[in-house]
Amino acid sequence: MEIRIIGPKDIPDLIDMIRLFYEEDHRDFQEGQIKRVLQEIILEESFGTIYMVSYDEKTAGYFILTFSWSLEYGGRNVFIDELYIKKNFRGLGLGKKSIEFVEQLAKDKKIKAIHLEVNKYNIAKKLYESKGYFSHNSDLMSKRF
Repeated sequence: MEIRIIGPKDIPDLIDMIRLFYEEDHRDFQEGQIKRVLQEIILEESFGTIYMVSYDEKTAGYFILTFSWSLEYGGRNVFIDELYIKKNFRGLGLGKKSIEFVEQLAKDKKIKAIHLEVNKYNIAKKLYESKGYFSHNSDLMSKRF
């Protein structure tokens, strides 16, 4: 298994995986918006980082980390915005190893908390719980602009 920061040549594979992820998660895939936001995060590293996950030299998945600051959590936080492993690579521990990679990165960079969002139907919820992630007594709320 290899985890690396994406490069420009990875964008087509990344967009294809995002499309698959959104289909599985019943989300609206807006390719134009996705491409624009990917360019923004690639150009401004303070926003976050996109990682590609490979297995046997084949693209197996990706995850996107974004950064924030929280008084409640004592400083810099990281949000696992998306983590996706292709169906034919599931069951190999790639999701678990990706989470462990993020946790080590957080420790190395003195990040105070890792957050992620998972819907109740997501099969990865048990993985997150097994790694010590928990639900809050509050809900994530959003407003689009």
